[in-house]
Amino acid sequence: MKKFLCIIFALTVAFSLGACTGSAVPLSVDNPPPWSNANTETAYEKTVYSIKKVDNASNEVIAEGTLTYVLEFDHKGENNNFNYSRLTMDMSVTYNDKAPEVDRGKTDTLHSKVIFQSDALVPQYSEKTVSLALRSGVNDNSYTLKNDYSTQKSELSMAGKEPSVIDFTGKSFVNVYDNEMLYYVVRSFSDIKAGGSNTFTLANFFDMHVKNKFSTYSMRFTCGEEGSEETVYLPFKGTFLDEQGSATVLKVSVSINESLSGPPTELYYSMTPFKTGENTTTKKVLVSFKTYEYNLSTNDLKYTTEYSITDYSVTP
Repeated sequence: MKKFLCIIFALTVAFSLGACTGSAVPLSVDNPPPWSNANTETAYEKTVYSIKKVDNASNEVIAEGTLTYVLEFDHKGENNNFNYSRLTMDMSVTYNDKAPEVDRGKTDTLHSKVIFQSDALVPQYSEKTVSLALRSGVNDNSYTLKNDYSTQKSELSMAGKEPSVIDFTGKSFVNVYDNEMLYYVVRSFSDIKAGGSNTFTLANFFDMHVKNKFSTYSMRFTCGEEGSEETVYLPFKGTFLDEQGSATVLKVSVSINESLSGPPTELYYSMTPFKTGENTTTKKVLVSFKTYEYNLSTNDLKYTTEYSITDYSVTP
């Protein structure tokens, strides 16, 4: 299992070290949310990233791929007036001949979705399917994870194993966010600004199944100080940005709220609004991010995976 966690999907298990049960003070979130047309039935935002995984010892790129997020309107609640949004993610990574021999030529994929209240960000349902190419001498650790917050059941199905079920009846999910919506939840926090910081609570059900018990993570984020923002150039000249395609970005570090939290994930949000219409904008688009993997036996940085925005579109 530990080998599997280090193979590819640092995106989904970046916070697997030093986990603990905790709670957080409710956070202020943007109202309306920063994404475009969040509460309308035509709501749609698509962001595409390139992926490069680098071996830090050799500084060689060992894998490349693509990641796509689509955020759109899902449904209106039957028993309330709440609107629900759906965030889907598709990722594919292929290892090249610079990768360790066991990984060369292999393509691994991930698909996930989470449905949540558009304003309050309360999760209703999430699922994730990880498909790993078969590797010589390595167990098939592909899996499907389904979390239904209405029935309060989570089920993990792994190849060749009996399904694992967690019943979280009676557990509070007030101000608790689902792991599959992590980057969009952080994007919505009002404290994502120069010098901002805060804590929040995250539910990662995969880790709960590994530990065979219900638990949540107390997370923290810290933003760069005033004046630390950087100017970057993006491929949206004249469409969402100015003719130079420039945007001011702010670095936000996210990690478990523990002294032994492991390496943080670095998120870079645009402080420059993206133009989505003649008089409309979308705020705090995630333009790039980095995840890190360490060698657990030596504590040396082993891999850095970089995600860079390549395409962006919204409903007109």
